[in-house]
Amino acid sequence: QESFPYRDGALAWHLVRLVSVVLGAATVWVTYRLAQEVFPENQWLALMAAAFVAFLPQFTFLSAVVNNDNLVIVLSALGLLVFFRSARDTRRITFVILGVVLGLAILAKISAFALWAVIALGMLIRRGWLPVGKRLASIALTFALAVAIVSPWTIYNSVTFGDPILYARMVNDFPRTE
Repeated sequence: QESFPYRDGALAWHLVRLVSVVLGAATVWVTYRLAQEVFPENQWLALMAAAFVAFLPQFTFLSAVVNNDNLVIVLSALGLLVFFRSARDTRRITFVILGVVLGLAILAKISAFALWAVIALGMLIRRGWLPVGKRLASIALTFALAVAIVSPWTIYNSVTFGDPILYARMVNDFPRTE
């Protein structure tokens, strides 16, 4: 089954690895766009940032294997890009997109809560961005959408397993070694 042309499980495995490679390439592209957004006057810096990410040995390795890290990495980079773009594009759709990206990032991997904290803090402390009322409304919209996306998963886990994020199950399935 491992010989070309692939069939059955081997075909599925190679297709999922291809998705991982595409997600890795998307991360490099989003990194480039993020650097352009943050430093618009320095295109070389954007290119260097993308090259830095692309040639990190662990990133290259992760992009070639099947895991959930590839999806959470590209969604986190995309979340940061949308957040920085919201400094100049304060339309409601920007915050809708940000909320959807944050919700999907949590579904990819629970550690994306760190991204939520960074985005929330950034939205709260950004100076000269929006009047307080609009700022709070934008924060509420962003995180209400993110919570709405995550809620079905956490409710299902709570009802079925008694644990909204399945932490106890993970600890039991992957015991620590001493």
